[in-house]
Amino acid sequence: MPLAFLSIAGVCALSLKFFYSRATPDQLNWMLAPTARLTSWLTGAGFEQEIGRGYLSRELHFEILPACAGVNFAIVAFVALCWILRREADCPRALIRTVLASATIAYGTTIVANAIRLTLLLGVHAGRIAVPGLSRDSLPAAIGILIYFLFLAVLAEASAAFGRNRRASTR
Repeated sequence: MPLAFLSIAGVCALSLKFFYSRATPDQLNWMLAPTARLTSWLTGAGFEQEIGRGYLSRELHFEILPACAGVNFAIVAFVALCWILRREADCPRALIRTVLASATIAYGTTIVANAIRLTLLLGVHAGRIAVPGLSRDSLPAAIGILIYFLFLAVLAEASAAFGRNRRASTR
């Protein structure tokens, strides 16, 4: 069952990557819209959808574009969850349930991580956040690495603990 599970997870991940590589901004609205809403809620800045482009805060001169959608992080989070929870997929029904749960959790985690990342980037953009030794141009990448790493680490620990607790309760 683990081989079938990992094959399905791999096909899902590759399919999403293929879709993302060719998607228009409007086709990525399922990622961009909730990210823009949560970023707006966290910062108080208004973001408006710009058809064919993404989301724009006119007051801050800041855009949330397809490259900011977090799809690559979502793919990594999904694959990591599938790998960590692979032992839970011990029958076809559990396989489907675990893939769907992994996708749902990866999606929600991506929206939250991405909104926090963008909130910090707004601070960089406004000149309120600076890190000695990092240029203003390299700071966004460093923030992205830090936020995504922290969220992946928490996600991995939480899902591993879930798996351990679930296996312990079935003994």
